[in-house]
Amino acid sequence: MSLFDSLTNKAEELAGKVGIPPEQVLSIASSIEAKTGDGSSQIEALEAAAAEHGLPVDTIKALIGHASGSGDIASKIGGALSGFLKS
Repeated sequence: MSLFDSLTNKAEELAGKVGIPPEQVLSIASSIEAKTGDGSSQIEALEAAAAEHGLPVDTIKALIGHASGSGDIASKIGGALSGFLKS
């Protein structure tokens, strides 16, 4: 299962973990997928999603960390985001 699938399938659970509505999790997932798909770097995609949704980048990182099951979010964020490009 890709990270995008994890974010969309577990939106309600993940939303509770980071304190945002499930609909926003889905929207964030779509934003990141679109940005990484258009050639933006992973950090650019994170920053764009954070700005678009009025959230700190750390909240987006935490969301991805929870979705990927990553314990050390900072060191694994790149690997998790690469899941957006895989099915």
